Amino acid sequence: ALRAIDVQTGQFKAGFNCSVTNATVARVAGGVLWLGGSFATAQGVPRLHAAAVDPATGALLSWDPRPSAPVADLAAAGGSVLVAGGFVALPAVVRSGLAIIDMAKGEVSPAAPGVSGGQKSVTALAMVGGSVFAGGSFSSVDGQARKNLVRIEAATAAVHAQAADPNGEVAALAPWSAKLVVAGAFTAITGQSAAGLAIVDPAGGPTVGSALALTKGS
Repeated sequence: ALRAIDVQTGQFKAGFNCSVTNATVARVAGGVLWLGGSFATAQGVPRLHAAAVDPATGALLSWDPRPSAPVADLAAAGGSVLVAGGFVALPAVVRSGLAIIDMAKGEVSPAAPGVSGGQKSVTALAMVGGSVFAGGSFSSVDGQARKNLVRIEAATAAVHAQAADPNGEVAALAPWSAKLVVAGAFTAITGQSAAGLAIVDPAGGPTVGSALALTKGS
């Protein structure tokens, strides 16, 4: 089950009740709480890996995109929700790793920046300015060579010319001061040495590799 916490008091919020198991990502946008993860029902109603609920009450909404595999991350852009994971389809629509879904209608956008190569999966999303960055394990996006990290224009879903190309899988992304923090199993990004952690400047400034070398645990 999900619980809502008042950020001012730290107490559980009364009146919020949402029964869903294995929801691993939650985002609030457009007055809606968007959920993703590995589940088959929400509030006892069929919802495959993605659902939308009222953030005040937890009441289930009609949005029901049904990706074919678990959702790893979500991001909101304009009137759409970007869904990322290892899926290859939504009902009757082929989408590989990335899908853009209308917030209101739940319809899948005709824009299809699908990934291929590697594990064909997207594990992380981040918004920086007017762009969405998607990271994971792949070698091309929408037919264009992009290794493990891609910049997509939020307004058009077009793949941006910028190519950071980390040489290993990207596990996490986060916006920071108009820049992008990238973490994963790489040793180089934008041609610069970076031991698993780097800061990339979407404006074209130099990439900053972390002074802290991250190593894979046993």
